[in-house]
Amino acid sequence: MQIAKLPEDVQSFIRTGVTITSISQCVVELVLNSLDAGASRVGVRIDLSKYELQVVDDGYGLNLEQLNLIGNRYMTSKCNTLADLQGNLKYYGYRGEAIASIKQVCDSLIIISKPKGENVTYSKVLKPNEDGNYKAVEAKLDRPGHGTTVVVINVFSNFPVRQKQLQHSLEIEQVKNELQTIALIQPQVKCLFSL
Repeated sequence: MQIAKLPEDVQSFIRTGVTITSISQCVVELVLNSLDAGASRVGVRIDLSKYELQVVDDGYGLNLEQLNLIGNRYMTSKCNTLADLQGNLKYYGYRGEAIASIKQVCDSLIIISKPKGENVTYSKVLKPNEDGNYKAVEAKLDRPGHGTTVVVINVFSNFPVRQKQLQHSLEIEQVKNELQTIALIQPQVKCLFSL
């Protein structure tokens, strides 16, 4: 799969994009990206005392060129035409908005990826309101296997009222429920969750 910018007519159709309103929604968007990347194992770690979360998968991974596109609006590997939006159940996420939206609600978003079949690990740090300013680089530490790790640091820092009003136990319960739902529809995928 190659990542490319959505055509203007498709962008217009889905302009509302993804609005991240909860920790569970953030986790679900990242896990669905993992599933779309062919992951057979997905790990989710949450530390609400620091408002941090991490999703690790063993999917295809991203090469340097694809990683450089990630985080900008309307970048996706799953949709090329309006017809792809109508009844296409092949992919879970298709709008090219999840990473870009999550990036806007945190201090920073770190992506570390090792493409399948390559011996190089790449990383990229994304900050809110800085589209295209950050380039992926070869990581100093190597991932042991192919796949992608996404770390969200200080989620909702740009929305202090939302962050303050998070009910930690409720958020954790919502994440558990969402992961159980994903596990039911994808029983071949092993999902791990830790606090």
